[in-house]
Amino acid sequence: MKAGVSDLSAEEQPISEQYRLHAEVWTDAEAAADLLEQLKSVVLEQKKCALIAENPGMSDAAAERLVKASPDWELHVREICDARGTANKLRQGLEVIRMQHREWIARNADARQEQRLMEMHP
Repeated sequence: MKAGVSDLSAEEQPISEQYRLHAEVWTDAEAAADLLEQLKSVVLEQKKCALIAENPGMSDAAAERLVKASPDWELHVREICDARGTANKLRQGLEVIRMQHREWIARNADARQEQRLMEMHP
């Protein structure tokens, strides 16, 4: 059986693989947050319609006010914010991996320069 890059421990994986894996998680979290944000008005309208169906004389504005004042709506908005917060934290994780890659490149460049100087002045 042949071992792949993803079979290595996180510390042994190349930076590109660490980035790829982290990006997959971020992409899913970003999609979930976007979906919740995009559906916010749909959910509001569904809840308003249900209230108006139960109370035929209720105005649209009154239904919206009641929905937005409900604990259920507050929980929904909090879920949207939590999803966005999770996606943002994961995006920052990608930035950390990018910085680690730049640091690695700089260390290697410094080491090569030091080696050249040592070769020039033994």
